[in-house]
Amino acid sequence: MDIGRRLMPQPDFTLAANGLQTAAENLRLCENLPSIDCGAQLLAMMQTLLERFENLERKYDGLERKFDGLERRMTITSVLRDNVVLRHWNQSAESPADQLAPLFSFQTGEEIDRCPSTVEELESLNAGEVDRLLRHLDETTDGRIDMCYIFMKTHYSRVVAVRQPRRASMHARCSAVIAATGEASFSEALLKLVDNWKFAYQQGHSGDIPRIHRPGGMMNTSYFEAAWTHGKVKATSNARETIDYGTNVVGGVSPGKGGGTHLGLPVFSTVREAMDKTQPDASAVFVPAEFAAKAIMESIEAEVPLVVSVAEHIPVHDLMRVHEMLRTQQKTRLVGPNCPGVIAPEQCRLGIMPFKQYRRGSVGIVSKSGTLSYEAVGATTAAGLGQSLVIAIGGDSMPGTSMVDALHVLFRDEETEGVIVIGEIGGNEEMRAAELIREYRRTAQKPKPVIALVAGQTAPRERTMGHAGARLSSRDSTAGEKTEALRRAGAVVVENPGVMGARMKELLGR
Repeated sequence: MDIGRRLMPQPDFTLAANGLQTAAENLRLCENLPSIDCGAQLLAMMQTLLERFENLERKYDGLERKFDGLERRMTITSVLRDNVVLRHWNQSAESPADQLAPLFSFQTGEEIDRCPSTVEELESLNAGEVDRLLRHLDETTDGRIDMCYIFMKTHYSRVVAVRQPRRASMHARCSAVIAATGEASFSEALLKLVDNWKFAYQQGHSGDIPRIHRPGGMMNTSYFEAAWTHGKVKATSNARETIDYGTNVVGGVSPGKGGGTHLGLPVFSTVREAMDKTQPDASAVFVPAEFAAKAIMESIEAEVPLVVSVAEHIPVHDLMRVHEMLRTQQKTRLVGPNCPGVIAPEQCRLGIMPFKQYRRGSVGIVSKSGTLSYEAVGATTAAGLGQSLVIAIGGDSMPGTSMVDALHVLFRDEETEGVIVIGEIGGNEEMRAAELIREYRRTAQKPKPVIALVAGQTAPRERTMGHAGARLSSRDSTAGEKTEALRRAGAVVVENPGVMGARMKELLGR
């Protein structure tokens, strides 16, 4: 019996224990599941899952629509860019046999079918064909306006336009409708056309708008400027005003148009050619934002001493390339972009400031804001002080000239007896300006009085308040901090520009 017991197999208790443990774990995993007889709970769970799947499907559909919208916007952006270049090409056409480039459709993103290929075909279009083309270009016009005229004047050369007897009848018809309807009801393209007509008639032109060129030493309308008929009128008007103001304008630049004259001044095809032949001291760039950087860089390459750019919304990457060029040279100073310019009252103007309120005097002004600089000018003119030099450095996040650079000029300028500094939220230019003012007041034998104002005292963080650079980020000093820094540096801080004239008069002892 003892031997039999020894020969009997013994159970593997370890294996049994592991099996029991596995079973217990599986039971724990199932403890939250409803029992088999809880059918109502299972049904509710299935309905919840179904609703979640339906929500996911709706979100997917919404995402798909957003993607389609993004694709549409990308198409529109691409078409806008391509059509700008094509219009520039088309504006060089003059004779009936000259070739025209086809425009792109906002609907398909492709070339518009049956676009006129020559000037002769363009002028033979009927109203129905033009209406079809306008729909592709996402434009509408007043039904009483001759659509052929609108189409040719806005999308092709103003010189080509409509000729001979047809032109006179169209002028009469369209002008009558404009007078009866009023400008406010017209589309943007038509408003541009209205402005162009008005200017042409005032200047005695038949309907052809004079080409643009460049102000202040040189009128730089460089690079594709001729693609914008509205810009052409405005730049020519600015050039004429600048010349009348007393600025010594020596010529203009318009690619491919060199050899002629405009406003009695020579026209050059490149800035380098203009620089070699006229040796200007400055170049004012009146070019749309998407092409402004190329015009600025052309002026830098030609080593023009001073370049003023008024364009707003220049792409950041374009400005980065401009700044890279500026850092690697010492010949050119850029003021702007996104600024009204520079003016020495009653002597020279480079920009777009309303010069009639400026008076030659003794107060120098440096400002980020163009509008606030006008307020400061008005206040100092009313006080009988006038201005020696006004430098509007612009509100972009990447200005060519800093506030410190401008203050150095005003502190050294012999005609400047007092200085006004106007800052705003965004960046830390005002903090560096405060350091310069403190050092200047410490070292100068007879420091000039400085009045300061910082706009945006109640501006919230992380929100752009007008200019691209007027954005108070977490890294920037607040308007209050900038104001206090300027006050500690010795500047007299005011709360609004209207009191600047009277306060400066007190500081100068007049």
